[in-house]
Amino acid sequence: MTIAPDRAALRALARRPETEIVSDLRRALADSPATVEATTRRGLALIRKAKAEGERETLVAQLMNRYRLSTEEGVVLMCLAEALLRVPDSATANALIRDKIAGRRWKEGEDEDSPLIVALSARGLSLGSATLMLDALGSKANPLTLLKAMVRRSGEPVIRQAALAAMKLLGQQFVMGQTIDAAVKRADKAKTELASFDMLGEAARTAEDARRYYDSYAAAIARIGRDARPGDPFANHGISIKLSALHPRYEYLQGDRVRDELIPNVVELARAARAVNIPLMIDAEESDRLEPHMDVYAALIDAGLADDWAGLGIVIQAYQPRAPEVIRWVAAKARARGVKLSMRLVKGAYWDTEIKRAQTLGLDDFPVFTAKNHTDLNYMVCAQILRECQDCLFPAFASHNAMTLAFVAELFDGADYELQRLHGMGEGAHDAILALSPPPRPVRVYAPVGTHRDLLAYLVRRLLENGANSSFVHQFSDPEVTAEDLAVDPRSIASVPTTIPSGLHLFDPARRNSRGYDLGDPGVPEALMAAIAGARRGDVVAAPIVGGAARDGRPEPVRNPATGATVGQVIEADAAAVDAAVATARAAQRDWSLAGGAFRAERLE
Repeated sequence: MTIAPDRAALRALARRPETEIVSDLRRALADSPATVEATTRRGLALIRKAKAEGERETLVAQLMNRYRLSTEEGVVLMCLAEALLRVPDSATANALIRDKIAGRRWKEGEDEDSPLIVALSARGLSLGSATLMLDALGSKANPLTLLKAMVRRSGEPVIRQAALAAMKLLGQQFVMGQTIDAAVKRADKAKTELASFDMLGEAARTAEDARRYYDSYAAAIARIGRDARPGDPFANHGISIKLSALHPRYEYLQGDRVRDELIPNVVELARAARAVNIPLMIDAEESDRLEPHMDVYAALIDAGLADDWAGLGIVIQAYQPRAPEVIRWVAAKARARGVKLSMRLVKGAYWDTEIKRAQTLGLDDFPVFTAKNHTDLNYMVCAQILRECQDCLFPAFASHNAMTLAFVAELFDGADYELQRLHGMGEGAHDAILALSPPPRPVRVYAPVGTHRDLLAYLVRRLLENGANSSFVHQFSDPEVTAEDLAVDPRSIASVPTTIPSGLHLFDPARRNSRGYDLGDPGVPEALMAAIAGARRGDVVAAPIVGGAARDGRPEPVRNPATGATVGQVIEADAAAVDAAVATARAAQRDWSLAGGAFRAERLE
């Protein structure tokens, strides 16, 4: 495959060892104008102010502080929350509850600061677990049988309804509104913040799904644009669109369909957003979609959507090692066209999926960093590149980590940029940085829109991010973690080798896993298809081998049942070949048996 010159540097990072990349990141940050000392000083002041003001601790944070993901109960709670939204009937929901909560040690606690829903959830889980244990142990002779029966009769529906009610509260925590109209009205009430609306839902599976998502985006653009003002598009609410929602086969191998079917629809949505002057962001996707992601964004630039309009943006994920080169690529496209583009820098939302996918495919490396502080370092390097590209890129920094915010504020002191956060998260840290070093414009909130059932996958990602022990949000809400504990610059954290087994070594030392292919990595599918094509020679003949010699016979064509093409020829074994094979095996059997188990095992291995 001929690699396009403008993406050669980017593709060279795809399979480079993580340790080498991190070493380069540290060198790039060695002479940063945002020094470790200045960043730590600013970060400590920010964290102290946020804690002094009283972080608006979210319901999720309080639940996950009580039941952390490092505990069995925390994992069970997340599984229960994730599954109950999809269970269609009460009987199945009751069975799920019995399976998940029975026999576990749910902390009731007497925390006076806990809101009622958290306290009741803990009480209900504890009572339900005890009740179900009695059910498992109960007999007619048990004196608690009557009590058990009474509690069980009311317990499961109560727990089920409480869990569903809690999920709805979580939905209100993270979702701006169930409709775009409700979301815009709610966002307008927050005078100090702008919004970037995201229509909830995962990737399209069918053409009908894609059309529904397209109509949803088009309607949202029209509604948001109704109140938009002329001039700077970033003075208005905006929208984020996911390309995987607009086409069921949005992937590298479907380049022709992406070009012919997806790009025209994205161009129409971008034109609609430009017409009403609201910023439009092409949202981030999994790493195997990075190449078509760039193809679509390049097509929008080439179509003139960014000419004299700075509202056309793209989201870059810092947990991908390729992120710095993607930024440079976008900057080069902007300069070549003579336009200014916008860019949102995030840490990344699909880490668990990326790691597991690489293991499932049997790959010998990962497309994302395996350590959190490596992602933080890459984010800082990306921010420095954005500082160098202010002539052609308007940067937006999305993070809830106070040290990341402190680095950005130090690096961009006096420059034009935007801070962003997720709806329902990070209010305390962003309020503090606004008070200590106000940026030139309001904080923009990434605001999901949709029903509670649409919330499912998004909610699980947020629960994972909040509940992880390494999460800054999780640590910030922990009263036992001090401001000094949190104010640590990522450059001060030593890198350690990853303990996550790659897909190729997933089953070591028992056995080596089968090697797979990443069909989203440019060059890999092309090489595989070339090898397959090279094997489709009609003159290749397969014949039975007896005693080390191929048998003669009349070759017959072997055809691909899908296409009818001849892929080779075969000589079928006849009765004489079978008799010769049996005779040869019988003759060798005595020596084979006498050779011993160790010899046979060695030969078989």
